[in-house]
Amino acid sequence: MTDAARATVIVPAHNESAVIERCLATLLAGALPGEFQVVVVSNGSHDATAALARSFTSHPVEVVELPAPSKIAALRAGLARARTGVRVVVDADVLLGTSALRELVSALAAAEPNPRAGSPQLAVDTFASSPLVRAYYRTWTRLPYVRTGMIGSGVFAVNLAGASRLSTLPDILNDDEWVRRSFPPPERITTLATFTMTAPRTLRALISRNARAHLGNRELNSKNPGNGNTIGDLIKAVRSREVTPTDALAYFAVVALSRTLARWRLATGRARQWSTDHTSRT
Repeated sequence: MTDAARATVIVPAHNESAVIERCLATLLAGALPGEFQVVVVSNGSHDATAALARSFTSHPVEVVELPAPSKIAALRAGLARARTGVRVVVDADVLLGTSALRELVSALAAAEPNPRAGSPQLAVDTFASSPLVRAYYRTWTRLPYVRTGMIGSGVFAVNLAGASRLSTLPDILNDDEWVRRSFPPPERITTLATFTMTAPRTLRALISRNARAHLGNRELNSKNPGNGNTIGDLIKAVRSREVTPTDALAYFAVVALSRTLARWRLATGRARQWSTDHTSRT
């Protein structure tokens, strides 16, 4: 790996042996030698995550091992090793292809010297999900939070001018949303290419994932309020026939149950409980 790499790609990974090879293979399938500096940060893993990342031979991969599970610590460790202007963070369970990565890197580099954060457009794979989970995502992807620009949900990137803002990355649950809120809308870039997030298979897994996200947003709202979807947005989507009443009801039920679980976790001291969705990693 040389310092001429176009971008540093950081992959935080906690017990991701089921998907780390898939993530790297998709990311680097068309990469040129030395095109990207790739850093996999295995944090608190007790499986083969680090070994599998080291055994990836088609492109050099740096592997850092941290003793404790902490995505924020993993991000800090990866960012500290970045040798290029553009920093890209990719969750181990999402699929980001080489061409989409290049497009994202080029867009952010072209924006210098202005600080910018960006991500490709989100695609959600619900093929193996239950009907209720599919209904939730059919609704969620048609609401303003997803439709109005950079969303993250597994991929975000910053250029050199924006990288300094990550130096203050706090100990938070929702790092993607923290980055999004750190860059106002004029400083966000959404490229035309897509990355794929695999949806949970079961309703239980979806509620658990969303409860953690809700707690993360609640934590952020106390310091830096943001705009999420509202009941008004949901009603508008139904009236415009972008969302069916049945799907809207399923979405509303999932949100209500997720918030109930979040309140229970908060009341019982489990607010920072790790909520890895294993159903989407099979």
